[in-house]
Amino acid sequence: MVNKTADDVAINGYDAVAYFVDGRAVKGTPDHQVFWQDARWYFASDEHSRLFEADPSHYAPQFGGWCAGGMAQGGFYKIDPEAWAVVDGKLYLYHNREVAEKWRRDQDRNIAEAKENWEKLGKSP
Repeated sequence: MVNKTADDVAINGYDAVAYFVDGRAVKGTPDHQVFWQDARWYFASDEHSRLFEADPSHYAPQFGGWCAGGMAQGGFYKIDPEAWAVVDGKLYLYHNREVAEKWRRDQDRNIAEAKENWEKLGKSP
């Protein structure tokens, strides 16, 4: 279950690959999009869309792109694509920067709790 807009755009139109390749949040465009898991994923370049298409599970955010902090508490919360972290090769998005900061204080426990809650919903990270 991907967190998407009313127009079926994942992560509010941000480029999932840019977090890994560019080390920053970058807005994608409809000119470079991939349809995956019933959502349209936007990218800043053809190169990024090709990388995603080749291995979407590597680049897609954990927990369907829902707030990782919220999932640690068992809830679904919208995200701010500018509040993020890549941890052990996995992308985590947060509701806002304050939630991201709190998450990082006990990151390992939060990741474990979020995974457990996500799996209770029958999902895989």
